[in-house]
Amino acid sequence: MGPGFKYHVITISAIFFALTIGLVLGSLYVSPRLADKQTKAIVALQAKLNTEFSSQRTRLQKYEKFMAEKIPVLLKNKLSGQNIAVVQVGDYPEVLSKVRDTLLLANAKVVSITTLDRLLDRPDEALNLTLSSLHDETPLIPADKESLIRAISSSFAHGETGDDSVMTALDHAGLINIEQDSSYKNSVRAVIIVCGSRSENSTRPVNVDQPFILALQKLKITVIACEPEITISSDIAAYQQLNLDITKVGSADTDIGRCDLVFALHDSYSIQPVKSSGSDAADTNSNTFKN
Repeated sequence: MGPGFKYHVITISAIFFALTIGLVLGSLYVSPRLADKQTKAIVALQAKLNTEFSSQRTRLQKYEKFMAEKIPVLLKNKLSGQNIAVVQVGDYPEVLSKVRDTLLLANAKVVSITTLDRLLDRPDEALNLTLSSLHDETPLIPADKESLIRAISSSFAHGETGDDSVMTALDHAGLINIEQDSSYKNSVRAVIIVCGSRSENSTRPVNVDQPFILALQKLKITVIACEPEITISSDIAAYQQLNLDITKVGSADTDIGRCDLVFALHDSYSIQPVKSSGSDAADTNSNTFKN
């Protein structure tokens, strides 16, 4: 995919900034005639760039209109009836709503949306002290980090039965946040991890995401990680360095990324049989990575 609309805006702004500085500095040392010639050249260049800018904007509008019309058709029933859970671990909650809407567009059953609190991103010793204290007050809450990760993963893999809910207890304790209408009674076949960090030195991928992903995989749950197109620090890159064997979808807040997410579930996880030909057999593009 070629440079986006934002790229052209930034490029054009940078060009005019550089030309303005050059004109001001140059006028201090050159004759008025030469300065006038430079000014005319800049005006001509500005007109040319404005035309290109307008052309790019028109192309973008046509692209957005096309995608708005075709994405519902392309994704319709691709995940029909499948139980899927969404877990927010990153710092870009605005992406979560797009992920949810995309899954619903593909007719998936988003049974729960859970956010893991930043409180979990602490050294094990400190976290275990907190968990031990909470466990004394509420025995449903695991007393250590390893047991906590295992309990959360088990809720997704097997569902919760009876009146006692570990996930509800964790929500009340502020360790997780459960979105309204979420349910953990039914097991899920896949968990979508919504990631992406606003801190360049985030320790969360190692302290929280890695053990959680490995625990889910141990329970035979398909895990797909996705993050927005622009992040301060890419968790997907961190997952690659950690050699996590999961499908990773970049640009989940773009039209292409949304399609990638659905097809990653549809094809890689074989939720539906992949046909030998036709649109259902299409590969996802370069925004999707799998180690």
